[in-house]
Amino acid sequence: IYKIAITGGPCAGKSTSLQKIHDDLTQKGFRVFSVPEIPTMVVHAGGMILMAKFNIQERIKFQSLLIRFQMYAEDYFTKLAEMSKSPAIVLCDRGTVDPAAYVSKE
Repeated sequence: IYKIAITGGPCAGKSTSLQKIHDDLTQKGFRVFSVPEIPTMVVHAGGMILMAKFNIQERIKFQSLLIRFQMYAEDYFTKLAEMSKSPAIVLCDRGTVDPAAYVSKE
């Protein structure tokens, strides 16, 4: 099982690239599992929170929750890939380290 994460800023072509990669790998005989971008899923579910209103501890907590959710989703799809008993690839729209871009080193 291979895992590929595509990352980049807004409008960088991630969705287009993910679809092309998915289609190409499927044609080559791989079972492709697509892990959605968790922050976008949270926003669409009503979880849009303006981090500018957060103090540093709240920012860290918010990003930690996103990271844990992302890790769970990646692990979940990896387990499904294992259960498929076929050549599989887990394709991630962004990944676990992406939330780090939204929290300063402090």
